[in-house]
This record gives sequence, structure tokens and C-alpha cells, in this order.
Amino acid sequence: MNDGTPAAIGAATRRLPLGAVIVGAPDAPLIQASLADLACGGRPVVTILPDVPGVARLACDGSDHLARGRAGKRGVMGGRRQT
Repeated sequence: MNDGTPAAIGAATRRLPLGAVIVGAPDAPLIQASLADLACGGRPVVTILPDVPGVARLACDGSDHLARGRAGKRGVMGGRRQT
């Protein structure tokens, strides 16, 4: 696939005869909808960095950047607190 836009990724996941999907794609509404359709249709969906929340995915391989940022703010993982 040459076009990595959310619209192209969403269209490809709907068009291709996929038994399962492993995708690293932006968290965009079009992608969420197409992955949700696949998952609801019984196809396994695995997301890789970044995660696509809100999809009934089988698994995610990647980091939760939001949680890491919160941990850093709290001084965990070597972050410094500002006083």
C-alpha cells in the first residue's frame, strides 16, 4: 500500500480479503471504524505502535505514551518534579 492516509488505510482494510489484521496506523476515526468492523466480523485485530483505542482488538504491541507521560510527571521513570 503506497498511500498511508487514514482514508486509504480504512478503505484497504475493508476491501482486502483479510483473515486477520496487524496494523500500525494513526488513531483516526476512519481507521477506528474499519478496524471495529473487522473485529465485530470475527477477524482478529492486533495494533502496533501506536495503539488504536476503542477497537475490540486481540492485542496491542507498543507503549502507552499517555501513561508514560503521567508517570514522568509524577517523578516515576526518572522524571524530575518542578517545585
